Amino acid sequence: MHYSISEMCTVLGKVIQKPDRSFSFLAYLLRGEKNVLIDTVPEKAGEVFMAELKQFVPLSQLDAIILNHSEEDHSGALGLLLSDRADIPIYCTAACKHRLVSRYPNANFIEVANLSTLKIGTFEFRFTHTPGLHWDDNMVTYFENEQILFSNDLFGQYLGCAPPWIKTIPMMVFYKERKHISTKCLHRQHPMKNMLFWVWQTWI
Repeated sequence: MHYSISEMCTVLGKVIQKPDRSFSFLAYLLRGEKNVLIDTVPEKAGEVFMAELKQFVPLSQLDAIILNHSEEDHSGALGLLLSDRADIPIYCTAACKHRLVSRYPNANFIEVANLSTLKIGTFEFRFTHTPGLHWDDNMVTYFENEQILFSNDLFGQYLGCAPPWIKTIPMMVFYKERKHISTKCLHRQHPMKNMLFWVWQTWI
C-alpha cells in the first residue's frame, strides 16, 4: 500500500481489516534533495514494504531514518534496511537507541535531544520527546517544510483505511475507542499520566 499525502511525502505500509476494527502500520518517505524515511513497519510486512520503498528510491539514495519509537510495528523492518545500508544514520531518542542497540549493535544510531532540530539537505525537522506516550522512548517529529506532524501513536485509533480519506465516520465510533486508546497510549508509569488522560478525554 502506498499513496502520497503531499508533494514531498509518500506513505508506505499496510492496513489490516478485522470484523470489529481496523488498524494501520505506516512509514513515511520524504523525497527531495535528500531522502528520509520516518519509521518502518512490522517485520512480517517487511518484504512487501521493502519492495514498495525501492519503487520510489534506491536504497543507495536513502540518506537517513528517523525512528519515533522502538516498538516492533515502527521498527520491525529496520533489520532488512540495515542488511542493505548498514551505515545509514538512524535518528531517535536515547531510550529508543537503548532498546534497539542490543539487536543492532553496529547500527549508526544518533540520539536527538528534546526540542532539538535537524537539517538534512533542504529538509528541517524538530523533535519533541513524549515519554508519557505509550512507551518511554517515544518522540514526535515535526517536518517544518510542509508543516506535518508525524505524531507516532499520539492520536492512534482503530480506524485504519487506505487511503485515509473517509470523512463520514460517525463520532460515536471515535467515542467508543476513546477509553481503550487513552489507556493504551498513555504510558502507565509516567508521573503525568492522570493529567494527560484528562487532557485526552477533554480534547476528544
